[in-house]
Amino acid sequence: MNEHEPDVLKHIFPLHTTRNGTGRLVIGGAEVNDLASEFGTPLYIYDEITLRTSCRAYTQALATSYPNSLVLYAGKAYVDPTLLRIVASEGLGMDAVSSGEVHVAQAADFPPERMVFHGNNKLPREVDLA
Repeated sequence: MNEHEPDVLKHIFPLHTTRNGTGRLVIGGAEVNDLASEFGTPLYIYDEITLRTSCRAYTQALATSYPNSLVLYAGKAYVDPTLLRIVASEGLGMDAVSSGEVHVAQAADFPPERMVFHGNNKLPREVDLA
């Protein structure tokens, strides 16, 4: 953002969020209005740099106190093969609660040894999948 934006906005938007010369919002080098025109609204925009930076911050913070730990991404937050590939490449594991989340992780070639499948009332086929 710029020096005239409230500081709170800097903590809400992804890293490297700016405004272009006409004052339009730009995230990750893409003008938000252009993205909305191309993909429609509502539109969720994920910035890879912000995602990777957050993954690294969590893993480094946890490793400081717990060297043999594994940070888990909660699949229930949002599960998508592209996002899971990024999360996996940053060394995180995945917390899955449904067979659907497991299937998406498999489609993303997420390392199964870094997946935790939990929850109650699992069907036998879900236990077999795990």
